[in-house]
This record gives sequence, C-alpha cells and structure tokens, in this order.
Amino acid sequence: MKKKLLAVLRAAVYGAALFDAIIILDNFAYRTLKGSDSLVLDLAVFSSYIFAIPTLLTGINPYIVNGVVGAALFATVAAIWQFGIKTYEK
Repeated sequence: MKKKLLAVLRAAVYGAALFDAIIILDNFAYRTLKGSDSLVLDLAVFSSYIFAIPTLLTGINPYIVNGVVGAALFATVAAIWQFGIKTYEK
C-alpha cells in the first residue's frame, strides 16, 4: 500500500513539473520565434491560450494553477492505475 501511494505522489510531482515546464518552454518559443511565421509559433500561441484559461478563471499565479492541474491529472491517472487496474490484474 505504501509503494502505491508513493507511486501516486511521484506521478503528481512529475505532472506538476511537466505542466510548469510547458509554460517555460512556451514562453521561450514565443520569444524566440516572435518574428517568424511558422507552425511552431502558432502552436506556442495556441498552447499559451489553453494554459491561460485556468489562470484567468482563478486569478492565481499561472505556475501554481498549472502545477496543481498537472499534479491532479497525473495523480488521478496513477491512482486509477495503481488501485484499480493493477489490483484487478492480480
């Protein structure tokens, strides 16, 4: 049981780190490709709008909001895997 909870906690940390890293990479791509007209720039602008929605709804720091969203998504999937699917397989 303790190993399963640690796996869920680890997934939550990875999710928070990944979602915050996406914000940093998005800002970098936007600043780097600002003058060009490319698909990568379009994807960077589109993803920045998608990641801004939870921040605009709550008014909290975007890194905190997206970190919590990423942690919740990854932890939910990991919990379903650890406590649902793996238990069912045995």
